[in-house]
Amino acid sequence: MAIYANGIEQVNSPAFSARRNSTFTLNHATSHTMTYTAEEYDTDSAFDISTGIFTVPETGKYFFTASFMGDTSWNTSTWIDVSLQNANRTSDGIYSNIRNVGYNSRATGTMSWSATCNLNDQIKVLYYQESGSNKGIAVALFSGFKLIGV
Repeated sequence: MAIYANGIEQVNSPAFSARRNSTFTLNHATSHTMTYTAEEYDTDSAFDISTGIFTVPETGKYFFTASFMGDTSWNTSTWIDVSLQNANRTSDGIYSNIRNVGYNSRATGTMSWSATCNLNDQIKVLYYQESGSNKGIAVALFSGFKLIGV
């Protein structure tokens, strides 16, 4: 499908989508940058699954989304802080505090962020939990793309 802006065909690139489908352990009272096990696509080879970091290949406006589902280790006293952030400007990002609502139920969350990014900015998903014991993330997704025509 072609997208046109000012009569010029635009390509929806750069764009990436990554997933983690094996448990990622969140140690108690420790910040973690999520790493991933596979890429669905990465048009500009700008996402590194081993570090969980998208390095912006060209300045512009971007849209990012991240989702997760905890494993069965979660309980009613568990909460998790999740943030999508620009590692080059730590005050630039979006933050959410998610509290698990049921005994042995799985914490889940999704967040989205539209941001102006500069060349070589590093975008990542950061997790933090302080429940008194380690917890696991069973599934995690992270994707983003440059907005066209803005």
